[in-house]
Amino acid sequence: MRRLLTVTLLIALASNLCMAQQPAYEFPLSGSQMYRLRWAQQEGSADLVPFPPVLGQPVCAQKGSTLQLGVRWNSQYSRLLGWMPIRVVLSRAGTGEVIWEHPHSGSNWLAPDAVYPLRALPDHVEYATLWSEGLLLVWTGSWPLPVGVMPYSTVNTPSDVFVVLDAPKAPMSPAWVSVLRLSCSWASLAADEATAARKVTNTLHLWGDYIEGRWFARDYTDSFERFYLRACLTWFMNNGQVGQCNDFADLLLCLQTSLGLSNRAVQRTHSLSQRTRPIDDEEWTLLYFRTKPLDVAHWGSSHYDGVSFWTYHQFCIEQNSGRVWDSCIQFHPSHRIAVTGMPREPDYRDYLVEAYIFGIVDAVTGIILDVREYTQPDFFWRPTPSGGLIPEVTAESIP
Repeated sequence: MRRLLTVTLLIALASNLCMAQQPAYEFPLSGSQMYRLRWAQQEGSADLVPFPPVLGQPVCAQKGSTLQLGVRWNSQYSRLLGWMPIRVVLSRAGTGEVIWEHPHSGSNWLAPDAVYPLRALPDHVEYATLWSEGLLLVWTGSWPLPVGVMPYSTVNTPSDVFVVLDAPKAPMSPAWVSVLRLSCSWASLAADEATAARKVTNTLHLWGDYIEGRWFARDYTDSFERFYLRACLTWFMNNGQVGQCNDFADLLLCLQTSLGLSNRAVQRTHSLSQRTRPIDDEEWTLLYFRTKPLDVAHWGSSHYDGVSFWTYHQFCIEQNSGRVWDSCIQFHPSHRIAVTGMPREPDYRDYLVEAYIFGIVDAVTGIILDVREYTQPDFFWRPTPSGGLIPEVTAESIP
């Protein structure tokens, strides 16, 4: 008879909770090194993930930091007297491998306003999921059992947990959930900036296709660029194609800065607006430059491998050291030299540039009157802008 009354109480309680306009209970997550996120579906404040998040919502936190779990009771039909998180489990996303399981010690109920400290997050980059199951002690005031115990579980609605090296930096501040799913997967187990940067650079080169005629970076000048990141990610996930060098550089910048890497920007081989140089008392215009043999993304055989003729090239730069990270290309297809922290001068420049082709252009007709070639890699090497630029990223559709 007592069991029947208990079941009846729980059914009545569940019915009342279902009548609520918001979840009857939630489990807020807190921590001193948690970071805000964006859903990346639209522009504006409505795109922000609630902060602090609750179980079931994505979480971003620094490696080695500690989260705390709490409970929030929202129902007007009853009152929470206590709670007991019997299990809290952190697993590796994709494989389901358990990183740690935090069982509740003891049999005492936690107070409704108590927070439950969890184990430390991994001391490296990780893409994980977090869920909990336990019991809620609830006062209903209903005869004949005014107090009931109700189980809960979020195993089917876990939180994505993105473990990063440090606070995400611009243009990924707040970081995009869709970007972190890639960066934290690709840089998994990386415990320092150099390793994380190398991993995401090489993986983007491995899986992303360079393709001419499609680009997601628009409105660019020597100091500005708008990157339609959501459109680029959607196209990449559906087709495996990233776009052109601007898109590779901008996407790589987002991947690296989402992990908290600092002093990152994008840069071009030379100015888009200042492309002239006086030679022999005449004004010559840079038409394009010829590259040395390249392995163009994706890694392996590609339609664009070999020598290319480009009007410019864009790459990711480490501002304080002048080192280059480039997922669009690798050098010398025979043994593939990856561009992962390569000194911009002279190494990157000399591996990239075979010759500059200049012409005298008629100012009225636009006809090229004469052409010259210069094979010194430093002849027109003018990284622009000098300190690099941070593109404006947007979730809007390409107009």
